[in-house]
Amino acid sequence: MNSLSSEGPIARRPKVFRALGAADPPLEAFINGEPCRLVSVLKHDSWAVTTVYETASAAWIVCKIGRSQALPLGVPGAWIGRWLAGREVRVFQLMQGHPGFPRWAGPFALGEAGWPQAATHHWIPGEPFRPTASVGDAFFPELRDMLAAFHARGLAYVDMSKWGNILIGHDGRPYLLDYQIHYQAGSSFLSRWLLRQLQAGDRFYLHRHWRRCRPDQLTPEDLKHGAKEPPHVWVAERVGFIFRGIRLAILKLHGVRGDPRKDDQTASGGS
Repeated sequence: MNSLSSEGPIARRPKVFRALGAADPPLEAFINGEPCRLVSVLKHDSWAVTTVYETASAAWIVCKIGRSQALPLGVPGAWIGRWLAGREVRVFQLMQGHPGFPRWAGPFALGEAGWPQAATHHWIPGEPFRPTASVGDAFFPELRDMLAAFHARGLAYVDMSKWGNILIGHDGRPYLLDYQIHYQAGSSFLSRWLLRQLQAGDRFYLHRHWRRCRPDQLTPEDLKHGAKEPPHVWVAERVGFIFRGIRLAILKLHGVRGDPRKDDQTASGGS
């Protein structure tokens, strides 16, 4: 079993910026009916706390517990956690058995009480992808095929720009994590049109990662074909930059420093 590495504690957020408020994840729980204990907290941000539990059979399970803390002005927040967790579980179930996608580990509960804000999957040992990483010849072709399988189910990943959502497994293979903001098309023309635009964005970011990490695998035609940025990506990147700056400023104002996506602890490796 691979151990988690931790960078240690950083500034603790005010409870409004923590998914569980002033609370911490339970030390003991049940996953798919099997007792388990908390091993590590990977991160605790505004929308979820990502944890690792070890079951009685020594399996490591990643559990992402969505928001239960109320929003500002007392607006209920638990529905957000239930909604986000439900989205992730649906993707686990849709992609079950396909290489490169985490295996759903079952429902999370405290005793007989279920926790609908939680989504679990089996731990995947590995390291987050970076463009400077060394990957084998099959890595990007496999990632391309994974994305094609995802798209074939009427889904767009939407979050391919983030390196940390792609995992380089210790087996050298790619794994795709985190489905909170994926898009699933409905039956209307507008919904299908939006799906095509978002899927084009997925392919653009895949190509950008590929070009930066393994340009030797791409022909001049490949480089030319994938170089054009979709209009919605151009807009989203610039709006996102402004939004992230505002969010970081708000967190710093409340005494939270560093990456706004991290909180009390963080760890490297597969999640």
